[in-house]
Amino acid sequence: MLIRFLGMSKMVKSLVRIKINQRYSMMLLKECCELFMSFPEKEKRYIFADPIAVAIKNGLVEIVDEILKSYPNVFFCDDSNGDSPLKLSIAYRQGKVFKILRQHQEERLGYDIGNWLDNDSRTTLLHLVAQKPTPNYIDSSSNTVIHMQRELQWFQAVEDMVRPFHKTPKNKGKTPWDVFVEEHRELEQNEKNWIISIATSSSVVASLIATVAFAGAITVPGGNNSQGLPNFNGGIIFNVFMYSDSLAFAAALTTVLTFITIFTSQSTPMEFMHALPRRVLIGLTSLAISVMLLMIAFGSSMFLVVGSNRSSLVPIILIGILPILLYISLQHRSVVSMIKSTYQTLHDIDH
Repeated sequence: MLIRFLGMSKMVKSLVRIKINQRYSMMLLKECCELFMSFPEKEKRYIFADPIAVAIKNGLVEIVDEILKSYPNVFFCDDSNGDSPLKLSIAYRQGKVFKILRQHQEERLGYDIGNWLDNDSRTTLLHLVAQKPTPNYIDSSSNTVIHMQRELQWFQAVEDMVRPFHKTPKNKGKTPWDVFVEEHRELEQNEKNWIISIATSSSVVASLIATVAFAGAITVPGGNNSQGLPNFNGGIIFNVFMYSDSLAFAAALTTVLTFITIFTSQSTPMEFMHALPRRVLIGLTSLAISVMLLMIAFGSSMFLVVGSNRSSLVPIILIGILPILLYISLQHRSVVSMIKSTYQTLHDIDH
């Protein structure tokens, strides 16, 4: 108990130290910004451009916010690599930074970044978000399982904020959607193969469960009497077995049929937005339900078979619970993340 308390005390002290260092760092940044604001305009553009670029790449929202407050025109400054803050926030998929950039331009400069357009190349904001993100940053701000879905959410969120006439201009003969499809073709194929592999393995398991459940329905525990009816018919435990076995069979078939639709449908990029994730969710959920119901049917049949010697049921039930706990522990994070990404909007860049 003392060791645990000392460990907790050290952790709290460490967090306090980090918080204090962060506070002093922000105070130092504020002082530096105030100092640099007295410099000539040309030097200010040079001084602020690279620091805000580094902050954007690493998602340091507070630093980006402070620099924008001190020098709003940094929004129009390119860093040493020729990239603007807007381009970097999109390339590195920093949704919170993108939102701050938009808010600052609207509130302080009255400029809606949804109207951004490079007149020379006819590149719009949608063309930028349609391009592949910087490597290793394809999903830097979330635990999204299907990355293609996150990319589509970015594209749709930006599409909702740009003007209608900025959705169709062609850059090198390509609309924003053409660029998106071309840039994400490899990612789309990789994620499609991943979903198919999940559907294949899950369908095999579900088929086995359906087979076992069907066999259990034919050869009921305790056998049949001379009239062909189950000997335990009408009992509570037998009813538990009957219903759980039937529902396990139905859930397993639901899994198989759901994943069959993935094999037979013609997948398009937009299907990664909702259709494919929903099918995967339904399939995995029904598979988990079928496993749990099958173990309930197994436990109830053991209860009927063992009869009076029910003390031996405890280890049997515990062993039967293990597969359920193992499946839940391995899959729950992915399933929860998929539910959040499918049924929640991309709040980072939406108002």
